[in-house]
Amino acid sequence: MADLGRRVRAVVEAGSEQAVIDRLNELLGCAQVHPRMTNHDGTLHVHYSREGAPAVEQLTTTVAVGMAMLVTRYGWARLGICAAEDCQGVFIDTSRNNSRRFCSETCASRASVAAYRARQRGQAAE
Repeated sequence: MADLGRRVRAVVEAGSEQAVIDRLNELLGCAQVHPRMTNHDGTLHVHYSREGAPAVEQLTTTVAVGMAMLVTRYGWARLGICAAEDCQGVFIDTSRNNSRRFCSETCASRASVAAYRARQRGQAAE
């Protein structure tokens, strides 16, 4: 799992389209893609790993294929690293105006509260 996390982060940290392509291709090379249809939860959908595959194989394959599809759809420049100081999360910005800065609403809210408190401390010190 740690290796998968490092590979995903390397894709997100790449600074050019070619670097994203190269790193994403490395990640895809780790995937063991065996697409299959399923409806185990009552909804038809595709699984990308073989049935009965170990969890790490399933996750690696799903993440690699998912990232490739999202980068293809939204572009490599939409890859981002969370702006929260205490977070190492990554994300793909699917917003209309490419304005996302945080990996989640939780991080955005924590950063907003921290900024508010810092402003309050600054005003109290004056």
